[in-house]
Amino acid sequence: MAHVSPCDLLRPRCAALIAAAVLACATPARAQQVRIAQIGDIAFGTLGAAPVDKVLTDNLCVYSTATSGRYTITARGSGTSSAFTLASGANALPYEVQWAFVSGATSGNTLSPNVALAGTTANRANSSCGLAASLTATLIVMLRGTTQQSAMAGNYTGTLTLIVAPN
Repeated sequence: MAHVSPCDLLRPRCAALIAAAVLACATPARAQQVRIAQIGDIAFGTLGAAPVDKVLTDNLCVYSTATSGRYTITARGSGTSSAFTLASGANALPYEVQWAFVSGATSGNTLSPNVALAGTTANRANSSCGLAASLTATLIVMLRGTTQQSAMAGNYTGTLTLIVAPN
C-alpha cells in the first residue's frame, strides 16, 4: 500500500492567480507617451503535486509616441519589498517573471522587483493596439514545480504591477 501524505491530498485544491496591474510613468506628460494594452489576468489554476514548472504567457502591446519608440519596463509584486509572491494567509509562494520584447515568446529577460529593464522599439503605428500585429511583447510568469510541491492548501493570489516608461 502506498503512503499518501495529507499534503498530497490538499495540494490539488490550491489555486493561484496573479492580477496584472498596469501603470504608466509618474508624470502626466510622459505617461501619455506610453501604454500597455491587451494584458489580462494570469491564473495558474489548481496546482498539482508533480514537480513540473507551470509557465504562463500573455502577449500584449506596448505603445509609445516617444521619439525613440523605446521604453523601460519595471515590475513590482505584492510581496514584501515588492517581491513576486502569491499569498494565502501567512503562506507565500514565490514566482518568477520574465519579459520578452517580442510577441509569442516562451522565454525572456528575467525581471527583478523594482529594477527597470530597457526595451526595444514599441508599437508606434497603432495607438489602440487593437490588432494582433500590434502585439509587441510577452509577459512570462513561472511557478516552479518545487515551489508547488511545498505549497500548503489554500487560495493563493497576488498582484503584479508593470510600469512602463519612455526611454
